[in-house]
This record gives sequence, C-alpha cells and structure tokens, in this order.
Amino acid sequence: MRTEHGYRKRRRTFAEQGQAHYLTFSCFRRQRFLQGARACEWLVEAIAGARVRAPFALWAWVFMPTHVHLLLRPRAGVPISRVLSTIKVPVARRAAAFVRRDAPAFLPRMLDVRADGARCLRFRQRGGE
Repeated sequence: MRTEHGYRKRRRTFAEQGQAHYLTFSCFRRQRFLQGARACEWLVEAIAGARVRAPFALWAWVFMPTHVHLLLRPRAGVPISRVLSTIKVPVARRAAAFVRRDAPAFLPRMLDVRADGARCLRFRQRGGE
C-alpha cells in the first residue's frame, strides 16, 4: 500500500478464539517512550489490569524502548481486540495526562494531526505499525 510517506506494510490479522497471539505495538513515530521506568511501570500496571478485565494468560513479553512484544492467550470468549484496548488505552491516557501536567515541553513529540485536521496526543503508533 502506498501512502504519502512511502510504503506501509500490510498487517494481516488472525483473531481465532482460544488461540495464542503474538502481538507487537510501537510507540508513536517509533520514539523511545519506553526507555524510562515510568512508562514501563504504566505498561506493567495496564497489563495486570487487563488480565482482570479481559482475562488472558501472558506467556512472554519484551519491552523495548520503541515497541512491545507480547505472547498471550485470551480466555475463551475474550476477543483479542478487547485485550489490546484494555492494555493500550490506560497507558496512553496516563502518558497524556502526565505530559500535560508535568512535561508540557514534551507535548509536540506526542501530537498527531490527522488528515482531517483532528489533533490528539498519541503514545502508540496508529494502526498495525
């Protein structure tokens, strides 16, 4: 697929119930948001909370400065999309709140302006990147 910024890889999604999933998500614009302990702690807390709200077995994980890898298996009947949102959303909200309150000079690094002109703060990369 061709975009204004060059080529973007296509992401194939397989969401079969009861199967293990290898998940990767990247920080916005591949920035090193997970380099420090604070953001990693937010991620650990979000994963722990997600395991209660959208039960899954966490088999393996790796936090890198620019991205995360997870190997997990949702409990029967729990869609992988629910697992992902219960992990990603709390971290993004905490990061945005922290930056607004304690590090406003960092705001431009998180600012995403969409094609329709909408503006938002992002912790993770949009889509399957």
